[in-house]
Amino acid sequence: QPEERVVANGDGTKTVHFQRTPPLSSYLLALAVGAFVVSHTRRCGQTPIRVWSVPEKRGMASFALATAVEVLSRLERYFDIPHPYAKLDLVAVPDFEFGAMENAGAVFFREALLLVDPRSASHGEQVRAAEVICHELAHMWFGNLVTMAWWDDLWLNESFATWMAFTILDGWRPEWQVWRLFQHGRAAALEVDALEDTHPVYVAVKSPEEATENFDLITYQKGASVVRMIERFLGERSFRTGVRRYLRAHREGNTVGADFWNALA
Repeated sequence: QPEERVVANGDGTKTVHFQRTPPLSSYLLALAVGAFVVSHTRRCGQTPIRVWSVPEKRGMASFALATAVEVLSRLERYFDIPHPYAKLDLVAVPDFEFGAMENAGAVFFREALLLVDPRSASHGEQVRAAEVICHELAHMWFGNLVTMAWWDDLWLNESFATWMAFTILDGWRPEWQVWRLFQHGRAAALEVDALEDTHPVYVAVKSPEEATENFDLITYQKGASVVRMIERFLGERSFRTGVRRYLRAHREGNTVGADFWNALA
């Protein structure tokens, strides 16, 4: 959340008070500490959007900033719910282990997946960066505003965000033909699904350690293919209506897969 006030303590330190954080799963809280600088601010509706990076890469924020503004606007229209948080910071973290992480209001990215210079980056690099930004921003609703009750239903976060990223990109930049790229991911998931140790999209998880094993092509790509199949079967309008019903009914709460199916019924 944004700063509310800053109090000087008189001893060279200060106390920063932030606005009250809405209900949030603990894994979505993060702090970035370091020599970061911020880009200029742009807005999408009421949400200020900024890109943070190390000083020497400050000039590479324009692509991510423009993409985030466009994507957030399209997501708000699709869900018919404003961005749930008071700000949106995109943080390029040096040597970040994961591709990105959807911390509420402060999304972390591997530098190469956020800081893209359109003058020198390849077409593929730009598409990949835009896809990751779309995926993470979709999580502000599917994953953050509404969170799965336990890791069994991880697909409610990741399968949907994967599908949503391609849906938003295809609507925004149809010339990119991103559904062809989606097919590559689906093919890779099919190969994994042919192995003896494959698993279903829904997996009973007994411990947090087991949960990490499900961040894979089955959950992301196969799950997204199932979501796309359902949308095609129900029709775009009926599916979108069900998604909106699901988010409104469970906002700032936890769900299981049955809640999503019921919203589509």
